[in-house]
Amino acid sequence: MGNIYFGEGLTLLGERLCQIAWLTNTGFTYDLRNLSKVCSALILLILFLFAWFGF
Repeated sequence: MGNIYFGEGLTLLGERLCQIAWLTNTGFTYDLRNLSKVCSALILLILFLFAWFGF
């Protein structure tokens, strides 16, 4: 996560770490094995996925 973001939450979901930067409406996912960034997305999409899969 770049220094323009403030990470407000980090959680482990399976083989991924999910981090939320609420102030910028952005979320990031990282591979648990090597901590490389897998993707970034708008928070609404991430919250939808959490709700859909019951996390």
